[in-house]
Amino acid sequence: MHPDHLQAGRNREDGFVLAETLAALAISGAVLLGLYSLTNVVSRHAGLVFGRVEASETDRRGLDAIAREIALAQRQRWAGPLEARPFIFLGSADALLFAVDSPTGSATAPSQIVQLQSVVTAAGGEVFRAEAAFSPAARDSADLVREPVRLLHRSPWRLRFAYIAAATAKTPEIAFDAWDLPDSMPVAVRLSLEDPETGSVARSLRVALRVEAESGCATPMKAFCSRPADRDGDDGVSTAAIVNALQGRKP
Repeated sequence: MHPDHLQAGRNREDGFVLAETLAALAISGAVLLGLYSLTNVVSRHAGLVFGRVEASETDRRGLDAIAREIALAQRQRWAGPLEARPFIFLGSADALLFAVDSPTGSATAPSQIVQLQSVVTAAGGEVFRAEAAFSPAARDSADLVREPVRLLHRSPWRLRFAYIAAATAKTPEIAFDAWDLPDSMPVAVRLSLEDPETGSVARSLRVALRVEAESGCATPMKAFCSRPADRDGDDGVSTAAIVNALQGRKP
């Protein structure tokens, strides 16, 4: 075969190889671009999921910490005449004031008055905590000397309180969004994390109060009881009376 014909054949083969190589590179580039885009999407999605899980865990820990303190609420009373000494327990949908034993555990140390305040913010909600040493002469919260307020929890949600009256043989537990009865305390407090705009509940927790009666009132005629009605073994304020007093305050 003539040398020129051989050279032309080689050129055509070289051209085919170059075209195939370019096509393979284009396909490989498209595949790599697709893989990069997919990896980027998966990475962003995983980041969002991780952020939600972390935020959910933070909310759970914050709610649990608040619940542990509320569960320790004591049936302390303000100063005043024996027949008119209200319990140190006052609640609304956004705030709660109650008494707890001294954190030192000492019998001689004064009890602490704790106030929790839920505030709506542009980013969701915050919970603030203030406390004060209880004075036996204090008749209400105005007589307390509070320590500086501190931030307790920050979340995309706002915290709401509800107060649960005890169930009876005839009535179920009933929740109210405020509690200001001087002679009765709820059996539990419900904590809810809600969307500030829609009010939808993201998480809730029922916190049973550990002290449901003064020790003396639990054993009538055997120990001192600050409630005269309980000294004779009466159950005190009935659930029906509580419902009547708090009528219209259901959340």
